[in-house]
Amino acid sequence: MKNLLYFIILFICVLACTPHKTVNSFAIVIDEQSYLNARQEVDNYATAIQKDGLNTVLVIDRWHHPDSIKEQLVRLYHNQDSPIEGAVFIGDIPVPMVRDAQHLTTAFKMDQDRYDWSRSSVPTDRFYDDFDLEFDFLRRDSINNGFYYYSLKNTSKQSLRPEIYSGRIKPFETKHKYEDLRKYLSKVVRSKDSLQQANQIMYFGGHGYISESILARMDEKISLLDQFPWLKRQ
Repeated sequence: MKNLLYFIILFICVLACTPHKTVNSFAIVIDEQSYLNARQEVDNYATAIQKDGLNTVLVIDRWHHPDSIKEQLVRLYHNQDSPIEGAVFIGDIPVPMVRDAQHLTTAFKMDQDRYDWSRSSVPTDRFYDDFDLEFDFLRRDSINNGFYYYSLKNTSKQSLRPEIYSGRIKPFETKHKYEDLRKYLSKVVRSKDSLQQANQIMYFGGHGYISESILARMDEKISLLDQFPWLKRQ
């Protein structure tokens, strides 16, 4: 009886001490109309990502405001069971247009007082993925409803250290934009199922991009070699 009790206690201790394996997630943020028109393709895209070992979280934008979307991303990032490590913004997700932040850009410099806000503001998704940056909301653009203007607070962090990575999938504004979106997502799924391997890459940095920043060029090369490690050999 004592031996049985000993093994039961030991078994409970092993269960309690076994580390909980966390599987990261990936957020798919999409507007309602795009999801309505490309639901099957988005679901297939999510399944393809799950094959890479990530959980997927679908966030349908019903708020139409950057602050609300960011709030959801922060919440998902702090989910202890399956925190997000990245996100993709599909379709008509609001574009943060940041003012008073040109010192964080590599080449974009424009007089904010002289030029129109739509030209002199910095369109950036660092608003969404760098949670340490703090902003004051200014206004929504009266012509392009997808632009939301913010001012970077002087009390905010003044360097970029995103907590998650992010990207955009946005079709051009045409009569067949949703057809284009469906075709593109289907192409991504096919590419993920393909075993073809890239063995040559040409990298070009044009004028006005990061041409003046040697450090940025080095980081770009490191990033590419991390994604394609077999290209490190000559």
